[in-house]
Amino acid sequence: MILGLEFSDDVGPMTIVTLSLAIVVIIGLYLTARSLKQTQNEIGLSRAAVKEAHRPVVVPFVDSGRTLTIASTLLLPARPNVPHPGLLVLPVKNIGPGPALQLEATIEGLDPAGERSGAWSGARTVGVVATTVGADEMTPLEIELSGVGEVPGFGLSLVYHDVAGKRWHTFARWIPNRDRYEDLAIQPDTISS
Repeated sequence: MILGLEFSDDVGPMTIVTLSLAIVVIIGLYLTARSLKQTQNEIGLSRAAVKEAHRPVVVPFVDSGRTLTIASTLLLPARPNVPHPGLLVLPVKNIGPGPALQLEATIEGLDPAGERSGAWSGARTVGVVATTVGADEMTPLEIELSGVGEVPGFGLSLVYHDVAGKRWHTFARWIPNRDRYEDLAIQPDTISS
């Protein structure tokens, strides 16, 4: 008796060979399905690695030792500036390995303690700043704010796309009496494209 089957004298060698082949085919199908699933998992991991390798990371930039150029001639320290009354210039830099596409910036006034302020009558969209901000590239955001004579407190929101079409959101608060950005957060944007 093999595998719970009782063979009689009328079971021929062809039946045994056929049954053995069926068992081998079932085992082969199982191993193939397992291998296919492992390959699909590896492809998923490879896709994630490729996406991460091309992900932009746009952050507000502060480095008083570096300069940036606006209006083709004006050199400013690479930090928030008011070069003349009514113009706020904010450098941002893509520190990620991939380009940031369709960068859109919004600022909102904050009081000296870093809390929301009605100084600008709510959030202001700066607009689409550049088609692309390449890897390791800095770009100045030029924002017209009437009555601004020195760098105010503000919340900065940056929304941009990676090459795969995924939207990213960077947020930070500039606290002028601390002379720095705080609460920097970078995450996938939850608003659908």
